[in-house]
Amino acid sequence: MSILVGVLWFGLSATKALASEGVFKLDSVNDSGASCYALSIFQTGRYKVNGTCRDLMTPYSAELNRYVLWATNAEGESVRIGEVKYGKIESSVSKKFVSLMVTAEEKSTARKPSEFVVARGDWQAVPLEGEVNKIDSSPLASVTPSPTEQKTTAEAVVEDESERSGVARFLATVGRIVGIGFLLLLVGVVVMTIVTRRKEQI
Repeated sequence: MSILVGVLWFGLSATKALASEGVFKLDSVNDSGASCYALSIFQTGRYKVNGTCRDLMTPYSAELNRYVLWATNAEGESVRIGEVKYGKIESSVSKKFVSLMVTAEEKSTARKPSEFVVARGDWQAVPLEGEVNKIDSSPLASVTPSPTEQKTTAEAVVEDESERSGVARFLATVGRIVGIGFLLLLVGVVVMTIVTRRKEQI
């Protein structure tokens, strides 16, 4: 009975914790040309957000020379996650969120997002192995080359396909790790229950 209760508790808590886990495709706002792709994973009490951005290497303007990533919850409240440096996203946040956006700021320590939003995207579930190509709305299918890039259509298609393959393998690995973690936790619960019963019998 205690094993069943433990498994049910873990299942409910995991569903709650994984609410903001997923993928985010941030599209250009106001023809800024910027776009980002990010992955959020819940780990050690925080949502780890990692990703990459395109066309965010140069300052927005002389005054607005910093790019900051923000997480927005279901109520529309935004919290600063961190600065986007050299087009890379490596940050974390403890609060749940449903969308991400990048703004141009004067300071990387801004407490509220400015009106200069350059990219924005909503949460999407992480496609598991075998499901990547079945999801028409997947951000992987909407990646397009920047107008400033001098590439032929054939080169863009080859790059897009290799990008899909790499991300698909990464997401499949994440799914396996989550599954193994759940299995190990279940085994731990069973072992602890057996040990506790033996101690009670003694």
